[in-house]
Amino acid sequence: MSFRDMDQGKTSIQVNKQKQHEAAMARRDDMARKWRESERILGILRPIQPHPEPVNHEIMSDWYITVEKRSFVTVTGVNRPSEWFHTRYPEIAEKFGPALLEEVKESLPFGMSGRCTPVLLNKDFLAATLGGDQGLGHQIVFYPPEKCFYFYDPRVLAFCPAIDEKIQLWASNLLVKAAEACSHRVNTRPLLDDFRKPAFLRGIVKLARTILQAENTFFEGEHGKARYIDGMLVKPSDRSTCHLFVNKVIAGTPGVMLPMSDAHTKYVEFCRFEQLPEMAPAEFKKSVSKIVEETYSKKLRHDIPDQSGKHQHGWAGLSCLNV
Repeated sequence: MSFRDMDQGKTSIQVNKQKQHEAAMARRDDMARKWRESERILGILRPIQPHPEPVNHEIMSDWYITVEKRSFVTVTGVNRPSEWFHTRYPEIAEKFGPALLEEVKESLPFGMSGRCTPVLLNKDFLAATLGGDQGLGHQIVFYPPEKCFYFYDPRVLAFCPAIDEKIQLWASNLLVKAAEACSHRVNTRPLLDDFRKPAFLRGIVKLARTILQAENTFFEGEHGKARYIDGMLVKPSDRSTCHLFVNKVIAGTPGVMLPMSDAHTKYVEFCRFEQLPEMAPAEFKKSVSKIVEETYSKKLRHDIPDQSGKHQHGWAGLSCLNV
């Protein structure tokens, strides 16, 4: 309690209540600031819904508890765009080095700094930033079995799929926001033009597939993450969709041939019937070959005829049950 409070005739109880009120208002403002920025970013990644649901304030409050103590800094008026990147993503700068190679002209009179021009972009740095801002509780991963990006959405408390073009748009937006935060002493044209060309951004997204690669068991087992796909919550399974397919659909049948193409067709039917996410064809082939060998002791053959008589990969003595 200060002398000024005493001079104004305030009691210690009144002073404490005022401090609590100010702290609550500051917390509310910080929650609103972080939520707005979080929703702005996630709005880029989310698909457009026919009937968007209103904000659930209980979810918003629960989300804020997880990010309240995390650092989230916004800077404006920077004389070097790399300053914006390094302030917002210090861990990535430490891991992958500076975001940009910049050219700064000689200083101007009266102690003014010279004009800065971004020359080269550190592709590793930008690809790593696509993993999301930890200060906002964001996380974006690339899931190899489905060759798909997933982002965590606090509105549904689960990971949602995102096509490559959405991730590319997010990378483009990062560069726009960096340019927006620069002072007039920065030549922002490379940020807004050169580094945002579609071919360049596609290369960044391709690199992000490697940097943000998740384990194949990311959505499986006791510690697996939940997913939200096409309006359905998909809880983590104890086993992969390929395991479930082999156990429920494939059966030992002497004298019958099962081409890989037929197995994959049945697998797609199975996943859609069970409302499960599908593996990419290449990952399915790799995974199902291993699981079939473990389950039925049958190795993948290269001489299994399909309906046209053409030889392809498959198994002898196996068949698919109706889904």
